[in-house]
Amino acid sequence: AGSVFVRRDEISLSPDATGKDEIHRIRPRLLLKVAQNDATPFPFREMTLPFDSKSVAGYVGTSGKVVNVPDLYNLKEKASFSYSTTFDQISGYKCRSMLVVPMQKQDGEIIGVIQLINKRVAGSVVAFDEVDEEYLLALASQAAVCVEKGQLQSDIEGMFEALVNSF
Repeated sequence: AGSVFVRRDEISLSPDATGKDEIHRIRPRLLLKVAQNDATPFPFREMTLPFDSKSVAGYVGTSGKVVNVPDLYNLKEKASFSYSTTFDQISGYKCRSMLVVPMQKQDGEIIGVIQLINKRVAGSVVAFDEVDEEYLLALASQAAVCVEKGQLQSDIEGMFEALVNSF
């Protein structure tokens, strides 16, 4: 199984701001854009996660570090993140091994996270290895370029539309 999270910044404006106040506040979130699971079918819907280090995806998004967990149900006590079993309980799908990597722009800004769950070899769930990490990091790099290009295209279309409306 796998999923792709993209960073979305929620911007709230402060209408009563003075020169000493913040004019707006930016709150980053991780938006689940794509999920694939061939073992257990489940209905997909977009959802958001906080952009913080409490969840596995949030930790990777904030730290930029690769996380490779052989068994989510036996996380090390020193882990900076936790794994919520809520999805497992609702879907009946048990997440065991997980590999999560950041999607980074060339300047190092993290714009998303790619997460793989339950590597299967001969029908058994096994841990992801270093080769898997290398392949997924290469894929994440290409995905980051695509996401950034899509965001730039959307920004250009928005500016063009604003320009046409102003005329």
